[in-house]
Amino acid sequence: MDDTGRYCKTIWENTHERIEKSFNKIIVHGEENLKQLPEDSAVLYASLHKSHMDYFIIPVVLIRMGFSCPAIAAGENLFKGPVGDALKKNVCDIAKAGAVPIKRGNATKELIEACGFLEAVLMKGNSALIFPEAKDREGKIKTGRSYDGRARYFAPALFSSAVNACRNSKEVYVVPMAVSYEFVPESFVFPELIKCSEMMKSEDRSAREFGKNLYLQLERRTFEEYLFNSGGGNVYIDFSEPISVRDFPAGKEGRTELALASQKAAFSAHRATPIAILSRGLLEGKTDVCRLIARCSELEEKIKANHGRTGETGYASALEYLKERKVVELAAETVVLRKEIVEYNANTIEHLL
Repeated sequence: MDDTGRYCKTIWENTHERIEKSFNKIIVHGEENLKQLPEDSAVLYASLHKSHMDYFIIPVVLIRMGFSCPAIAAGENLFKGPVGDALKKNVCDIAKAGAVPIKRGNATKELIEACGFLEAVLMKGNSALIFPEAKDREGKIKTGRSYDGRARYFAPALFSSAVNACRNSKEVYVVPMAVSYEFVPESFVFPELIKCSEMMKSEDRSAREFGKNLYLQLERRTFEEYLFNSGGGNVYIDFSEPISVRDFPAGKEGRTELALASQKAAFSAHRATPIAILSRGLLEGKTDVCRLIARCSELEEKIKANHGRTGETGYASALEYLKERKVVELAAETVVLRKEIVEYNANTIEHLL
């Protein structure tokens, strides 16, 4: 069994039942886009990255729909140390399952090797999954999940695998996509992870070590406590129309243009959930429930006018969800108890407004 087959079997056996129980509904859109892919073509799924759950829910949904499981490129922190140990204990050993590690930061030998692995997968006519967000709005390199909720710009380097495979006469398509959670399972630890990231940049060695150790502990808790205990809510998985790599030039120019086209489509595929829209209204100071919901309706219309997509949960139910999680308190007016969580949710739709 090849690497892709091992990952497929391992992920399905270890997670599909737990994933089904973790959410109220898993809502998939764009299956018809996948069905239009030529049978012998290679596919590179390029997804926005919100949660460690992404690594498992995307393969499970693809398998459930009858498509092949993609090989996965994941952050190196998931393969070793306390985080890797927690992942092995609570989910699976993704290295043995066939996933490939990518070193965080700038282009390195490890990144080149990972791109070579992905290219080899595509050359065999198989599929691969990447999470190419790598730069924030200020141009700073930030890989991995977005702790503040904002979508990041795509890194062209990861698209070199598709461009090179196509140059070598393989028919390759990129499928931009997004996974949108009403409640990102580990979002409650993101504010602390932001603090840890800042500590790890300190000039003080003891502060850096403390930040690193706390970061590892929090990430370990993600797999031990949060990942499969999201407490409900819907999750939306949207597949955009396939992009033919043949339509792009070779080399650096091609991968840059391909990254931009994929980024635009993935940004549009991301859902503005009612939780996120409510959070945006709350940050604007709308605390009276009637005025808040009226503002949410205005924001929803603006998002739709910008060709954005929205969720299915009603605003009243979404408010109750936030109350149950002690993010807000509902009285004569809505009182925000966890501003950092409200800010995270609001930031997830910043690019749609």
